[in-house]
Amino acid sequence: MNAVVALIPGTVMVTAGGLCVCGAVAAKRWIGICAAAVMLAAMVDLAFLGALPPLVWAVSLVAAGLLLGLELRRDVPPVAPGGMRTERGVDVAIALSYPVMAWLLLAHGGGRRTVDTEGAHTGHDSTLWLAAAGVALILIVLLAALGVLAARRRQRLLASEAAAMSAMLAVMLLPHG
Repeated sequence: MNAVVALIPGTVMVTAGGLCVCGAVAAKRWIGICAAAVMLAAMVDLAFLGALPPLVWAVSLVAAGLLLGLELRRDVPPVAPGGMRTERGVDVAIALSYPVMAWLLLAHGGGRRTVDTEGAHTGHDSTLWLAAAGVALILIVLLAALGVLAARRRQRLLASEAAAMSAMLAVMLLPHG
């Protein structure tokens, strides 16, 4: 039973990454597809394979997030009378989530607890971890709220993508190792 329970966080991360890839494919945005594919590959490797060091995935996630941000900046829609569109809000929150995921990976030590030069454990008790967790919590709540708003507007794919990213960040806050 414990082995099955141990698979749940990784399965949630991979499933969420898959939903984000589906959302990017449906939106027909190449940069979004590439970024989501990097995220999915990172989640598969981090959850189940361990083929590459977490630093490689962290750098890849930051680069993907920067590309998403540049794409959003290039494709700025005119300001609508009703304020920011739900889709735009989800896109911005997702782009911000990529470097936060990288930050969480590094703060976790890639799922392994390490010891720094003074003998203190890095990981959940570090300042880096607390800062990453705080930013992640804000994004989790924001993405969940945007997902609910998108669902109310019958934007199912957008709602599932926001919920998936929220769930992925939440799972990444769980203790590892």
